[in-house]
Amino acid sequence: MSFMNPWTEEQIGFLRVKERMRAPTPYGVRYQRERTPFLRGQEEQWQSDREDLTQFSDVFSQACGDQSTFGRMVRAALAALPDIQTVAQLLQKREAFRTEQCANLKRFAAIGLRIDRLLADVSARRPWWNAAVLVQVHARLSGEDRMTATDCSDEETIRRSFNDSFSLHDVADDAVKNLYAALQGVRVRRASAENGFTRALCAEYRAPVRRDHTLIVSVDDPLAAERASSDPRLQLLQRTAFEVVLEPVWPEEVRQLRADEDVLTEELAIGEERTLQMVSAMLYPYADALAVCAQAIGRLDDVCARVSVACDEGWVWSQLSSGGAAVLAGVYQPDRRQGWTPCTVTLDRAVSVLTGPNMGGKTATLKTVLLALACHQYGYPVPADSVSAPLFTALRYVGGDAQSLLSGLSSFGAEVVALQEAISLDGAFLCLDEVGRNTNPAEGAALVTGLLETLLDTRRQMTVCATHFTIVLPAQMVGYFRMQGVKRGFLDARHGPASASEGIARLSEAMDFTIVPAQDGASPSEGLAVAQWLGLSEDVIERAKRRLERQQ
Repeated sequence: MSFMNPWTEEQIGFLRVKERMRAPTPYGVRYQRERTPFLRGQEEQWQSDREDLTQFSDVFSQACGDQSTFGRMVRAALAALPDIQTVAQLLQKREAFRTEQCANLKRFAAIGLRIDRLLADVSARRPWWNAAVLVQVHARLSGEDRMTATDCSDEETIRRSFNDSFSLHDVADDAVKNLYAALQGVRVRRASAENGFTRALCAEYRAPVRRDHTLIVSVDDPLAAERASSDPRLQLLQRTAFEVVLEPVWPEEVRQLRADEDVLTEELAIGEERTLQMVSAMLYPYADALAVCAQAIGRLDDVCARVSVACDEGWVWSQLSSGGAAVLAGVYQPDRRQGWTPCTVTLDRAVSVLTGPNMGGKTATLKTVLLALACHQYGYPVPADSVSAPLFTALRYVGGDAQSLLSGLSSFGAEVVALQEAISLDGAFLCLDEVGRNTNPAEGAALVTGLLETLLDTRRQMTVCATHFTIVLPAQMVGYFRMQGVKRGFLDARHGPASASEGIARLSEAMDFTIVPAQDGASPSEGLAVAQWLGLSEDVIERAKRRLERQQ
């Protein structure tokens, strides 16, 4: 059973909200990929997550340093972390690293320890955060004695003590270090001998020896060109109509130093490979602890991403309801706050019925309520003034034209399939939007009433049903609500519009989208008045009124 099916996610716009919460680092992305909503029975985990969010919300804007805040600094540090996923896989397989992988791991440890200091400075270390393994790994990759993070009192001390640069020389044994020293000495002597030899050539021929170790003499100076061509210290490479290209014939000293350098380079490559294997073996015991640390980095990134949205957008953290009621105040659509009538409603019955005219906002209300509950169960901030709700096992939106061309179902058939799936979910929250409208009105009304009676009897879900049908169910068992609809006096106080387009625009302005309690589930009765105001034939209106009177 999925918490939300694709149709529900699409209708309430949940993926757009989820994208806002997207963590910027690979660690956070992987953590969020595995993260699931909190379901009924996971109230303790929800509360633990909320404690993380509350603590970080309290310090996110706290000054940290001269010109920044904790939130900016910790997110910048997270963004600087290299991805050590490949290194973690090698550790689990007990395979040797390459030099650049050791460098990445050391940089990960160094930046992780700076993050640890940031957390400590604002007292935001959480039970799931443990930087001890980073100290040990950094020490192994530095060739230094172990130290603890508490030995560092400030950011500058951390930067000095836990630098992020890596060198194989630092972790090599004495034999390899001697090879480094010997090779460096040979290179210095060889460079000195080469420079002395090339300086003599440059002085004699008044032309530089280039980086590719070639000497070019212009044929405009025929004596110099001829002398260079016959100089035993130079070897002719090419003669053109404009120049003579030569290269040095290195003296025996240089040739011997180059041979020594090649031998030492080969020996050092073997020594470095041995060093990498040694360092890798030293790090194998930390494989599991590093995996846990990477998971904690992902969790921290996820928490910071959610807190950042709450701070930037002004969204609120929901509360966990212990009584089973969902109490929503001032809930709005994230991208439509301006000009949006906030939704305020208390849902404390197994079944609630919402009525109202067309264009009255019933569908928008259902989707807004469902989106707020989805944010609540994912631990996201909610676009609202306040939200308090329990945890449900699933959320479902049933309504709209869910017809499937692939299955060949009609709109009504697809709706019935969706209804059957929804009412089978124990502990779910269901939003039913005008169900039954795709069949004839008498059967549709009977279907909706029978459905709600079944839901009242079983009490397996909490349901909000928006409908045009008149619903007759005991008021003490059902929560009745209606959209306020057209503002009082609008249809009587104004003259009709000059055109249909003007009428629709003015009618939209006159609509009050506030939810108010209702005494019963009577269907709205503003349709004829609106039709008359928009200019429908008086003959049609009168005939419709007489028919209604006979039916009553």
